This record gives sequence, C-alpha cells and structure tokens, in this order.
Amino acid sequence: MVNFALENNVKHFYSPIAGFAIAQTDPSRTVRRELFERVYDGVANKQWLARRDSNWWVIDVAGNRERAIVGKRMQERIETGKTIRVCHDIERGLGHIDTDPGFAESANKTSADSLQQMLAIEEQMKVKATYNVLGCLLSDVREKRAKRGHCITFHSCDHNLEVEQLARCRKVDYRIKGYRPPQSRLTPELTDEKLCFRNFEWLASSARLLGIRMPRLENGLVKIPIIFDDFDLYKGRLTYEEWEQRAIGIITASVRRL
Repeated sequence: MVNFALENNVKHFYSPIAGFAIAQTDPSRTVRRELFERVYDGVANKQWLARRDSNWWVIDVAGNRERAIVGKRMQERIETGKTIRVCHDIERGLGHIDTDPGFAESANKTSADSLQQMLAIEEQMKVKATYNVLGCLLSDVREKRAKRGHCITFHSCDHNLEVEQLARCRKVDYRIKGYRPPQSRLTPELTDEKLCFRNFEWLASSARLLGIRMPRLENGLVKIPIIFDDFDLYKGRLTYEEWEQRAIGIITASVRRL
C-alpha cells in the first residue's frame, strides 16, 4: 500500500491503530488483541516512521521512501492453455421446495450419496472443480471437498431469494472469495460495491445475465460467465445423449475461440 502511495504521489498514508480496528470488527467474532497489535501497531512502528494521530498511524510517504522496497516493473508472457472449468451447486432440496417438492424430497434423500459419487469420479479423472455451497450446509460438506483440493464458494446462505444473503454468508465464513447466486439471478443486493464490501473477489452467473462470454474485471470484482449448465437435462427437455452432444459442441466451440 505504501508502494501504491509512492506511485500515485500520495503524501500521507493512514493505518488504524489496533484498538480502532478491533472496534470496527464484527462483535460476534472472537478476536485476539495480540494479533491486532502485531498486525496494526507492530508493523506501523517497526517498518515505518509513523506518528500517532487519534485512532490512526500516519506515515509520511516521502519520509519513508528509503524504507519501501519498490518492485521493478517488467513484462512476462504467459501461455494460456485450453481449460474447462466445472462447477456444482450444492443445495440439497432447498432449491426446489416451492417449485418441485417431489424432486426436493428426493434430493434430500440422495444428495449425500450423489456427492460421494461425484467426488469419486472427479478424483479418478483428476478433475478439480468448484463447489458452490449453501452457507447453511457448509459445515456438513466442507471437509470432504477440501481434502480433494476442490474450490469452495457460496451459493447464498439458504437459497431464499427474498432475503439478503451476503451478510449471512459472512457470519458462516469470512474467507470464501467467490459467490454464485441461486438460479443465476442477480438480485439488487449483488452490486459490485456490496460484494467487494463483503470481501468477495468474484461473482459467477449465467453468461446471458452478465452479458459477457469471457471473465472480466470490473470495479474490483471478477465476473465469471457460466456458458452451459444442466437445466434442460433436469427439466427433461433433453435426453442425456442430447445434452452430452450439446455440451461437447459448446466446449469445442469455446476452446476454438481461445
């Protein structure tokens, strides 16, 4: 951050003191003051020449120029391969209670076995996937995925599109970086500002609703379009063979464009 200040001719850099940072932390969390003192007070005073101004450490950027290690700007050509990303929405029957109660009941009974089968298949094929999990189910399924190296993201907290979800997700876990909304619906809550405020780094939704076919960085948030899903297969509009042919066709066309 000090390097950024140097590059942009910022005169002073402000960093909160430990006590002020703790006061802004979610009161439902148990925090250790020693950690905050090391991260906020220790770094500001050991690495920089800083002065205290109320709740802030003030660092004179020019006065600390010799203490900053400025990286050398270079370019590196990275060859991008042809990659297919697979994701799964883990919601049991919660996504179908109102629209398809029969399927919801079946999903609740079979989801645990189906998950184990999918994990076994991906392990056999050496596939690393992204699992979009409801926050209310995270504790039940997290360890199974983590052991196999899969990515875990939020698929809302409980699949209820009538209630705001981001804050409730963060009460479950502060670290998960991705968000995949139920039904790909971009509700009013899912603005770039609110997602970034809640510490999300990327949003995945349908290519049609996002209006893009390639990942894009906007306002500090990476937007990832989902090109193809199994909705038509679930609704019985396609046989598995037809769905498979369509999937292979879309994947082949996408790879060629790359």
